[in-house]
Amino acid sequence: SLKQALEILGFGPCYHMFEILQKPERSAQWLDAAKHGDTDWDQLFQGYASAVDWPTVAFYKTLKQHYPEAKVILTVRDPDSWYQSSLETIYTLSRIFPKWIALFSPYTKTMGEMIDTIIWHGTFKGEFETKASAIAVYQQHINNVRACVPAEDLLVMEIAEGWQPLCDFLGVPVPDTPFPRINETSVMKKRIRLLQLSNVVFWAIIAMAILSLGSSIHHFLH
Repeated sequence: SLKQALEILGFGPCYHMFEILQKPERSAQWLDAAKHGDTDWDQLFQGYASAVDWPTVAFYKTLKQHYPEAKVILTVRDPDSWYQSSLETIYTLSRIFPKWIALFSPYTKTMGEMIDTIIWHGTFKGEFETKASAIAVYQQHINNVRACVPAEDLLVMEIAEGWQPLCDFLGVPVPDTPFPRINETSVMKKRIRLLQLSNVVFWAIIAMAILSLGSSIHHFLH
């Protein structure tokens, strides 16, 4: 995991999509950035020394302009593997809850709107479910980053390469600890299953409330 690796090397805390899952209210500022093209980045990343994953990656050009000294790490992988991972994690996450549940949870509504605006509509133009289209966007993103970021500020690597290229690029010694191999896809899928379970519990409570109300009305009328 690049997040854990950066934190081990002293570039933490590292901002990740997990931060938004833990605090959905963070979505509002990202949504504002998507709609207006900018936001108070210093305030958004206050307390963090690095950032990876969505939604940060969608703003790499803006962030590179705002933080010109920043180093950019572009991780690449087999496109098919990338697509399957994204399909099973963040795409599934964004489709868990019915839209009307947002009426009871403003933060859930904002997070869903943020994900749709930045990722599914903004980046993938509503065609993520079409695998060929999604992979074409993924590959174009790699080309765009290579073209945009100065070579001296860019590292293109596969996570499987481990510490050496990352440490050389950041100018830090290779640590004694093994490179973290935390499977973020697996972690995300576990969190999604918990959310799906909470969704089932929510529906069960609603059903019980409706049955209870119906029973009360029946008793009252008779």
